[in-house]
Amino acid sequence: MLQLCHGRRLARLAACTAVAVAAVVGVAGPGWASSPIDVPAGNHLVRVVHAEGQQIYQCAQNATGGGFSWTLVRPAAVLFNADGTVFGVHTYTLNQSSGQNVPTWAALDGSWVQAVRVSSIPSPNGPGNIPWVLLKEVASGSGLGSTLTATTYVQRTNTVGGVAPSTACDQTTVGAVQGSDYDADYSFYEAGA
Repeated sequence: MLQLCHGRRLARLAACTAVAVAAVVGVAGPGWASSPIDVPAGNHLVRVVHAEGQQIYQCAQNATGGGFSWTLVRPAAVLFNADGTVFGVHTYTLNQSSGQNVPTWAALDGSWVQAVRVSSIPSPNGPGNIPWVLLKEVASGSGLGSTLTATTYVQRTNTVGGVAPSTACDQTTVGAVQGSDYDADYSFYEAGA
């Protein structure tokens, strides 16, 4: 059965990730149903990193003008390899084609990938945790290296925390910014068997 990983314990990253990836990609055993966040056939897992940081929210008036709510501005997370060394960072950056800020992962070698959400499922860890998602690459680039440039899909799993603040968001707090601590695993896929 799928083991749920909690807390900021990098020592358990490799074991937790292996179990979660096996379950999400539908290789956990007989009877496993496919998931909306399964990576399409023709892509293979290349690396898994662990994120520790915050989801940054801002109190804003709803687009319809009726009421106020916490709106996600961006993630701000450090990405770690299984051995605890820093892999890179995760945030939002401007996508040149769409003109929108989109999820971006950058490795220490200067390579980066931007991806947009394809689908999501509620976190099996419960409603106090941000969803698990599948994202598709929309842009990438290299720096001194090319670690992330061939990425086709990114999965976010094993989420802990990160939901919108429970504090008041109203006319008196509009514009306020607040971070919500979160942990997650990000799995990077490339084309090929």
